[in-house]
Amino acid sequence: MVLLIGKVPLKLLDHEKSQCHIDSVISWEHLKKGIPIDVKLDKQKEITLAAREKTRLENRDIIKRLIDVIIILTKNGSSFRGHLEHEDCVNKGLFLEIVDLLKRYDPIIKNHLEHGLKNAQYLSGKIQNELVALVHNVMFQEICKRLNGQQIAVMADETSDCGHIEQMAIVYFDDVENKPIELFISLERLETTDAQSIFNVLNTIVHKAEAVTSIQDNFSVIIQTVNEINYSTKQPEIKAKGKGIISQCLNFNFIICLELMHPILQLIVKVSRVLQDPGLSILTALEEIKCLRLAIENMRSDSLFYDDIYDQSQYICEEHGVNIPSVRPRKLPARRDENWKNQFVFETKKEEIRVSTMYPLIDSLVQGIDECFNQESTSIITGVGKMLKFELSKDDINLLTNHFDLSKDEFHRKVLKGFSDIPVTSASCERAFSKLTHIKTKLRTTMTQGPLENVMLPYIEQTMAKNVDINDVIEEFKRMVPYERRLAL
Repeated sequence: MVLLIGKVPLKLLDHEKSQCHIDSVISWEHLKKGIPIDVKLDKQKEITLAAREKTRLENRDIIKRLIDVIIILTKNGSSFRGHLEHEDCVNKGLFLEIVDLLKRYDPIIKNHLEHGLKNAQYLSGKIQNELVALVHNVMFQEICKRLNGQQIAVMADETSDCGHIEQMAIVYFDDVENKPIELFISLERLETTDAQSIFNVLNTIVHKAEAVTSIQDNFSVIIQTVNEINYSTKQPEIKAKGKGIISQCLNFNFIICLELMHPILQLIVKVSRVLQDPGLSILTALEEIKCLRLAIENMRSDSLFYDDIYDQSQYICEEHGVNIPSVRPRKLPARRDENWKNQFVFETKKEEIRVSTMYPLIDSLVQGIDECFNQESTSIITGVGKMLKFELSKDDINLLTNHFDLSKDEFHRKVLKGFSDIPVTSASCERAFSKLTHIKTKLRTTMTQGPLENVMLPYIEQTMAKNVDINDVIEEFKRMVPYERRLAL
């Protein structure tokens, strides 16, 4: 039954107010004005795309602000997270606290946090780590672009926090600024510090020299302290470790090696400290290496040097009741040596240690130095050092031009540029170690190697972090996952 009002059905009046009828009337008016349907669709598409682009730009503005907060915190080496990060917590960590501060004064952040998608606010710890990693990646890519086709030199040094960390820095020659520029590259965790050659020994054993000196100077005190701990403790594990330490220390081989290594390490430390002087010239550095080699080599022929070491070791053994083992002939199977009974046997333990321990040690050190600084290398370094002082002879010029395959016209320019990239010392690596102590504190010891490296680069290269292209970081953020982000970027 249709109710009529003034001969107009009530349902018809309701239809006139519906959105469907209104859209149809508007379409009819456009049609009467001669606007084609494809033009209308294109216009509607433009409106839709403009609205999407506006939303996308607003989303990028949100991410830019979050990345700026990330860069500020990494540049200052600050921690991001708080112990508790609930909404009602007083201290939620620096990242969330700064975002809350921006919320008070920035309408874009305020609108995002209050009216945006709750599952796309991008404030979680995972997103924070991702953004830190992306800032690091963009900076690293910029470094790679700078180094593309450049002649570079690599410096490496080692320190430790809770494990062993090898820190690397790159020095490259910038044609624009016409000077060597140092850039931090990465931290690499070392699982062992065993030396395979003297070069590795010189890089690792120097850091142990102070420990050897401390043990030698306080040997009796250390033994007494460990014995007191063993006597007083009731924990079996500590007692077992203490007994193991005593057993290792109160051993003739340990004592003689301790006394033997101490003077050698002191020489290495002395030369190492001289080589860490940033103002050291190439020729002076080479002369220090030669003096180190000569001093170590002279220990081999200096009988008084070994006599003093053995006498001191003998005194320590007598003081602590350590037995000096007697010389034992090594029995060889007859199938390996038919004349094994005629083998040479040392008359005293002193002579045996001299030949079997001290001589091989000194020979390996000298051989390692010779391998690293052979005659050709030293000749080239000497030639370059003379060139820097404008004291080149004809023989030096011929040697350098032949080695670098250069004509005499381009010799000075290219050789000077190449050698300006070579660092004389690794002293510049120490700046990263100072920064490392700021980043990896006792409260952040659980930080793994990846996040540590991601934070270290912007913390050290602060100028580059300040000028990082945030749009590149956002593009990396988009490509980081195989699907589209909830916020269109």
